[in-house]
Amino acid sequence: DVNNYEMDINKKMPNKTFLPDLGINPGNMSNSFYHNTFSNNTCDIERDSFISVWRTSAENETVTIPMNEDYNYFYAVDWGDGSGSMISSFDDNNRIHTYEKPGDYYISIKGIMESIYFNNEGDKNKIIKVIDLGDVRWKNFNSAFKGCINLSTIEGGSTNMVTDMSN
Repeated sequence: DVNNYEMDINKKMPNKTFLPDLGINPGNMSNSFYHNTFSNNTCDIERDSFISVWRTSAENETVTIPMNEDYNYFYAVDWGDGSGSMISSFDDNNRIHTYEKPGDYYISIKGIMESIYFNNEGDKNKIIKVIDLGDVRWKNFNSAFKGCINLSTIEGGSTNMVTDMSN
């Protein structure tokens, strides 16, 4: 039940190394996300989070996380630039983020994200890597990464509840 989750995206983590086996430098990721709580348990970003890399090429460029309206969403997102947001529906305005400077950004998602839905539209050219699909209760991958021509890698994660991986 998504209403039983408690979030605190303002807590800071101590300086230490995370995700050594994934080769991620946490210096490139914001520190505020790692000690969020769900049902009073500390997040385990290495095991549970959907981690992807997105590339922006201009100042003040936006990234929009595409979601299918037929599924449930309730998650914290670390935008990789020191900021975070809570998303609670497919059309939540917080799914759109503006990056001040161009570059590659590690976006981490923790919580419930039953579907991602590029369907050959939107910011399909900005996602370049999925480091870990994580365990965000995926249910549908129909057209999930369709048209993402710059996406070079999709790894890891729990897809045991996915019923459709077409397109």
